[in-house]
Amino acid sequence: MSKRNNSALANVIEADVAEVINVTEGGEGKGRRKYDVESLKVEAKEVLGDTVGVSNQIRKLSAAGWERGKIAVALNKRYQHVRNVLTQPLKTKD
Repeated sequence: MSKRNNSALANVIEADVAEVINVTEGGEGKGRRKYDVESLKVEAKEVLGDTVGVSNQIRKLSAAGWERGKIAVALNKRYQHVRNVLTQPLKTKD
């Protein structure tokens, strides 16, 4: 590759990286919600009290009316984990 092609490629890569950073920071992306993580964690602690276990915490926040995405951010878990906990029936001892 010539120097001319390398600089053109570098410009394209820079533009792509800038767009990715913009979207991940909530810039142009549609439907992205930005939460203040620290305030969510404080609010979650107030709701949860001394609840033990991640699944129990997820269920308790959901029962309090929290959205799945908000729960995932507050507990630092993936959305899919939260969804799986909430959609699977609770196992009972027989």
